[in-house]
This record gives sequence, C-alpha cells and structure tokens, in this order.
Amino acid sequence: MRKILEKIKTVHLYGDTLLSLSSKAIAMVLFLCTDIAIARLLENDGYGEWSFFYSIVSMCFWVVWFGVNSSTKVYVARESECRKRQSSCIVVGLQLRIVFSFIFLLVLLLVGQLAASSLGYPEKYSHLKTLFFIGGFLCFFNSFSEFFKDLYIGLVNFKNIFFMSIIEFGSNLFLGVGLLLFTKSVLGLAWGYVFAALFTCSFGFIALHFYFKKNGKKRAGKAYEKEMRSKIFKYALPILALSFGALILTEMDVFMLGIMNTPTETGLYSIAKSLVSKATHINLAICTSTMTAFAIITPENSAEKKQLYNKIMLTNGLLSILISALLFIFGPFAIQLLYGAQYQEAGIVLRALVPYYFIFSVSVFIGTFLDYQGKAKQRMASYFVMVALNLVLNYLFIPAYGATGAAIATCISMVPYLVSTALSAQKVFRSYKKSKAINPQGKRG
Repeated sequence: MRKILEKIKTVHLYGDTLLSLSSKAIAMVLFLCTDIAIARLLENDGYGEWSFFYSIVSMCFWVVWFGVNSSTKVYVARESECRKRQSSCIVVGLQLRIVFSFIFLLVLLLVGQLAASSLGYPEKYSHLKTLFFIGGFLCFFNSFSEFFKDLYIGLVNFKNIFFMSIIEFGSNLFLGVGLLLFTKSVLGLAWGYVFAALFTCSFGFIALHFYFKKNGKKRAGKAYEKEMRSKIFKYALPILALSFGALILTEMDVFMLGIMNTPTETGLYSIAKSLVSKATHINLAICTSTMTAFAIITPENSAEKKQLYNKIMLTNGLLSILISALLFIFGPFAIQLLYGAQYQEAGIVLRALVPYYFIFSVSVFIGTFLDYQGKAKQRMASYFVMVALNLVLNYLFIPAYGATGAAIATCISMVPYLVSTALSAQKVFRSYKKSKAINPQGKRG
C-alpha cells in the first residue's frame, strides 16, 4: 500500500512540474513577444524610460507584497492535512493582503508624485510623473494576483496558476501593446498593464470562490485565526526583509543605470536582464512544483526527503548548465534578430549575465527550501551581504563600464550567498538526522 501511495505522489509531482513548466513556458513566450513589440515601437530612449519606470515599479511590487504572500503560502501548505485550519489560513492571509494593499496604494500615489522630479522628470524622462501615478494602481492589483499565485502553490493547484499566467501575460501583450499602438504613448502601455493585472487578480478571486464552494466554508474558529494572523504577520517580516534584498538585487542595477547613465544604456541592460530573468522561470517552475513536498519534514522521513532534494538539485543543476550554454552561444544572435540591430550591444551584456543566471537558478531552490523550513532569518545575513556587495560594485563599475559593469557586479555579488545557503540547507538535514539518532523510535521530547 505504501508503495502505491508513493507512486501516486510521484505521478502528482511530475504532473505538477509539467503544469508549472508549461505555465512558465507560455509566460516566457508571451513576455518576449510583448517586450520585443515594446522595444521596437518605443525605440531606444523610449524603451529606456519604460525600463527605468518598470524597474522602480518592480521594486515597489516587493514592498507592497510585504512578505504576506509567501508567508500565507507556507502556512497554507503546512495545514494541508486539516481543511478547516487551511481555510482559516487562506482567509486570514487574504485579510492581511487587503489591508496592506490599500495602505501602500495611498502611500505610493503620494510618494510617486514627490519623487518623480528627483529621478529625472521632466528633463530625462518626460512621462515619469504620470507613470508613477499609474504605477500605484499597477502595484495594487499586482499584489493580489501574486497573492493568489502563491496561494495556489500552497494548495498545490497548478491548473489555476497555469490559467493566471496565460491571462496575465496574454493581457500584457494584447492590452499593453494594443493601447501603446492606439495612444502612441508609453502611458497607454502602462494602463494596459494595469488592466492586465486587474483581470488576473479577478480570476484569482473567482477561482477562490469555487474552491470554497467545492470544499465548504468551515473554518477553525476565531481563536485559531487570531493566532494564525499573528503567525503569518510575524513570519512575513523576515520574508519582507529578504524581499528588500531581492528587489535591490534584481532591480537596483537597472535603477542605478537609469540615474548614472543614459536611457539607451538602461534599455540595453534591461533587454539582457529580462531574457536572463525569464530563463530562470524554467528553474522556478521546478522549484514551485516540487517545494511543497518539503513543507513537512520529520526525523523519520528526513533521509527520504534528502534523497528527493538531491535528485531535484541535480536535475535543476544540469538543466541550468544546458540553458547557460544556449544563452551564451545563441543569445546575442537572438537579440539582434528579435529586437533589431539597434539593440545588438545587449548581446555582450547577456553573455556577462550568464553566470548570474546559473547561480540564481541553483540558489533559488535552496533559498525557498529554507523558507519552507522556517529558516528565513538564517539566510538574511548572507542575503544582505550579497546586496551590499552588489550596491558597492555597481557604484564602482557602472560609471566606467555601463551595462556590462552592472552585469559583472551582479554576478560577483551572488557567489557568497550561494555558498552560504547551500551550507545552511545541509545543516537542516543534519539536524533531522541528529534528532533521529537521539530518538530512534520517533518519540518527541
């Protein structure tokens, strides 16, 4: 019977991985089509302004999420064996999401207007002030769409994530590029992205309604929900701290280029970084589809879990090597073919970012594993060392080497983080092994 159950779990794991990979693949294709259309329609300086704006908005995404999305996902996954407690986790997480999203909407609408003039408006970026106003609403709706993505990962419902990816990136293409063509302005593009985020989070709400309709609305009670509200919020704080690091790592290079260099240089870097970032979605698909298997580890099953962990790490690592080789060899030719000859220098930047892709693709799995084990605080120190190193190196390299300098800085800064998280993950498994040796019968206490 146990072997049958294990086979069923394996089939589900492979099925979830296939769905996750499919959603990421479709998202990547739709994103590339959208990005290519935007780059060709706006040309160098216009695309540079959009890249600078979207980099700032992407940083705001992480702030508005406030760690609530990831924290809710972890607790929903942990309560998979009790439907009532799981439902309470969902409701409490959604309540927190609503509160923080409205607070940050008001903050961003105010701060964005004040910050625009100090970030190049109107001399360098003529639409930036209005873009920041639109960006507040984009962050608001994005916080809900990302909440539902994380929620459905916790519920191991990858069909909903698949449809949400199609809606989001398909709407970005047809509404964003469509309004750009209609209005002949980057402002139309921004409003198109807002409507796309609105449609995506609407699907999330509708899917959640049917989930409760199918599984019932019974919850664990007010006392449990009060306790869980505190737990989700408290665990969101270290994730928020890591999110600040993530936003600096992923977007600060584009932001610093936008301030310290020309819009054209910013656009070149953005193309290369976007292609590399989308390539990581393949690895993220593997991570999100398999990570719920590690939500509950005990001393008794730790050996089995470690074996699965090593197997997934090996698969992910080999895939990362293959994709790195493809990016390095064919990436520059693909950029020139798809984006046009005016962006051919982005190929040099892309090759410089290949080590970043490989390190990120390996470390993201390890970091997510530590989060599921409640070890988010343990990787904070190494994360902020990486962020600080990235900032210093960007400051040193960007004035002299432009976009290529930003790429080199990003790659170097990630090496200490990868080593530190890998050692922390091994320490987790050793602690379970040690616990089993102390209590061989599985007794606690």
